[in-house]
Amino acid sequence: MRVLVLDDDESRHRRFALNLIGHEVAHVYSYDELAEAVEEADEKFEVMYLDHDLCEDHYRGASSEDCGVEDGRDAARHIARLPPERRPNLVFVHSMNHSGAKEMVSILVEAGIFATRRIFHGSSGTEISY
Repeated sequence: MRVLVLDDDESRHRRFALNLIGHEVAHVYSYDELAEAVEEADEKFEVMYLDHDLCEDHYRGASSEDCGVEDGRDAARHIARLPPERRPNLVFVHSMNHSGAKEMVSILVEAGIFATRRIFHGSSGTEISY
C-alpha cells in the first residue's frame, strides 16, 4: 500500500515508520513537500496521515501565522482539489490541534474523501481515535 505521512516532527515520522513496515511510505515535512509528492507520484497514495501544525515552533506556542507557513488546512484543500483518480481512499488527521483537525476533516469529507481524526499521545505512541 502507498502511504503518505505529513508531519513536521521527526519523532512522529519514526513512529509511523515502525507501524508501516512493509508499505511504501513517503515522509513529507511541509505543505510544499506534500504538494510536490502528490503531483509527481506515478500512482495515488491510498492512505494519508496529515498533521495540522506544520512548524517546529508550534511546540513553543507559535501559530501557523507566526511561522509564516501553510498548515494542514492548506494540505487538506490541496488534496480536495485533486482529480478523483488521484485522491486517497482514506485520510487520518493525526493532529492534537482539535479545531484545526476538525476543519481539515470537514474540508476532506465535503470533497467526498473519507477522512477521520486519529490523535497520537505520549512518547509510547499510544493511539486515541475520535
